[in-house]
Amino acid sequence: MAQVNTFPLQSAVKIKIEMLDEDQECPFEDDLEDNSWNTFIYPKELIGGLQLLSNEPSFFTIKAARSTAIARIDKDDFDELSMRAPGIVLPVAYYSVIRRLSSFIRAVDFAIDWARDLAESIYVVLSGRLRSVSNKVVIEEFGRTDVVGILEMLQRKPRSTTVLAVRYSQLARVPEGLLNFVKINFPQVGFRLVVFLLSQLISMILLLTLRTCTLSLFFPLPRMCH
Repeated sequence: MAQVNTFPLQSAVKIKIEMLDEDQECPFEDDLEDNSWNTFIYPKELIGGLQLLSNEPSFFTIKAARSTAIARIDKDDFDELSMRAPGIVLPVAYYSVIRRLSSFIRAVDFAIDWARDLAESIYVVLSGRLRSVSNKVVIEEFGRTDVVGILEMLQRKPRSTTVLAVRYSQLARVPEGLLNFVKINFPQVGFRLVVFLLSQLISMILLLTLRTCTLSLFFPLPRMCH
């Protein structure tokens, strides 16, 4: 969990964006930097504001590009400052987060409709936990970064189950039109969707097979009379 907000006083620090698996070690070796996109944070610029404001883990590896002096603000101190002067929250959000977002990401944010949108859509779990239920039977559970409802949306079918939040959760709603727009601009997204759909279908087949086998153990089918 993020604990600090930092900004360089002199020199610069480098940010490397890298998604890590749970069993992957921290990528500080030089040979892991070849294919990673990175950016530089220069003196008097903030870094870590998104983690402080959202209370979510960092997606970035931060490494000093050269000898650097950094001012460090703990999360508790930042919370106390924001309580005394709430006006600092917006500048932190702008200078450390919004200003660095690409125009494409900002357009996507504006395109997401959160209120009374009846169009077919998918949901991405940002935090919390969801549970898919059918006839009082738990079908599946969803956690952070899971995608909900993509099969029904692509097949243009009604929802097959009821999805409930089992605790406080935050969701990002992605309409079908926005998803198509992303696929047109980034064709690799379509390939990843195909792989994701195949894994979802395999999981559904295995789940249905397991449920059928379980029911047959408790309620064996009657034998046909000859």
